[in-house]
Amino acid sequence: MALDVLKRYNTQLGLALCLAISGAIAFSVNQANAQITPDATLPQGETSQLDLGSGEVNGKIVDLIKGGAIRDINLFHSFLEFNIDKGQRVYFANPAGIQNILSRVTGANPSNILGTLGVDGGANLFLINPKGIFFGDKAKLDVSGSFVGTTADGIGFGNRGVFSASNPEPPSPLLTVNPNVFFFNQIPGKITSQAKLEKLAVDNLLLLGGDIEVSKKDNKKDSKISTNQGGNILLAGLGAPGQVALTRDGNKLGLDFPDGVKKGNVVIKDSAIKTSVAKDSTVDGGDIRIIADSLEVENTENKKDRGIFTKTERNGRKSGDIIISADNLVSVRSTSTKRGDNGIFTMTRGKGGESGKITIDAGSVTVETARKEQGIFTTTKGNGQKGGDIMITADDLVSIIASSGKNQHGIFTLTDEKGGTGGSIQITAGSLMVESKKETPGI
Repeated sequence: MALDVLKRYNTQLGLALCLAISGAIAFSVNQANAQITPDATLPQGETSQLDLGSGEVNGKIVDLIKGGAIRDINLFHSFLEFNIDKGQRVYFANPAGIQNILSRVTGANPSNILGTLGVDGGANLFLINPKGIFFGDKAKLDVSGSFVGTTADGIGFGNRGVFSASNPEPPSPLLTVNPNVFFFNQIPGKITSQAKLEKLAVDNLLLLGGDIEVSKKDNKKDSKISTNQGGNILLAGLGAPGQVALTRDGNKLGLDFPDGVKKGNVVIKDSAIKTSVAKDSTVDGGDIRIIADSLEVENTENKKDRGIFTKTERNGRKSGDIIISADNLVSVRSTSTKRGDNGIFTMTRGKGGESGKITIDAGSVTVETARKEQGIFTTTKGNGQKGGDIMITADDLVSIIASSGKNQHGIFTLTDEKGGTGGSIQITAGSLMVESKKETPGI
């Protein structure tokens, strides 16, 4: 029985069994399992179970999460605590026929993902924790469907019911369809990522919380969220209670916010949000969409490829579009004195396809640049096709402050001598201000 406790954690029986084991062994079991603690809210026989070292994914031993409540295409898990330690690899088992794995956290603490979180199969993974979600600098995601991380209180399934983390009940037998709405009964928790989540093979990566922040840990490697193979990225913040609809357009996930609801802020600092198309790819690049009250994109270091951008390498397809909706301010600021590729931009290289479009709808927009190829721009380089269009709509001011004496900074489209036709720029605003500390203007 002691060995069974070491191999399998069960909330209802674990405490009693651990008391019967020697103190030293009980301590090691508690330490190993305190990170992921199933609760007692699922029906008997359908509880979530952590099976330590029982799986193998990509040649590595992993901890498997098994059990749960199956409702046709959906598999439901419920935890009091859900954390993954550094170096730990935790994967959800993916039984045949399961399309969505929904995991709620009902306790009082945020989820700290410091190791690898994955799915041993192709199902979509939903992680729901109203208290918050944190990805540490060593965190990794291994999901080939879609990943949805949210601090919503619950997720709904049309008129069939809700899978709630703040008011947990067993999942109804009717929850057999795709989820379609997020419920927020309070001001949502924050989602923070300091991780290098790169080259993710997901269909979609969606983070929906209160404020969203992607920033590097001090003196650590760059943080980023990047997808390839056409994966889309959607970051959205909600600043008040409300409901947000989850929409689908083919494989692409989207969000529909109600009119008038206060949104949260999104901050991208010294980091990258990126979708890419690899060389000789046969798919278009994924889109990036941001929905926020305010969006801040800042680079304070002398490094390139920072901000929000889509790229396609030579012989690739079209790079993805960038769509930003902010009720108040969109701020793009770079103090880097090193040339290039900072801000919000789309790019194709070599014989790539068209560069993606950039669409920004905001209260106001400010762009501050210190060097060439910084700001809001689209570009094609080396036998590329048409450059992407830029459309900016602001209720109030669009402001461009450029301290560099070089051109190609601020808001611009660019093709090199072997490129195609440059994209168009359309700015609709209450007022437009261009300030250059040297002679070259900012558009």
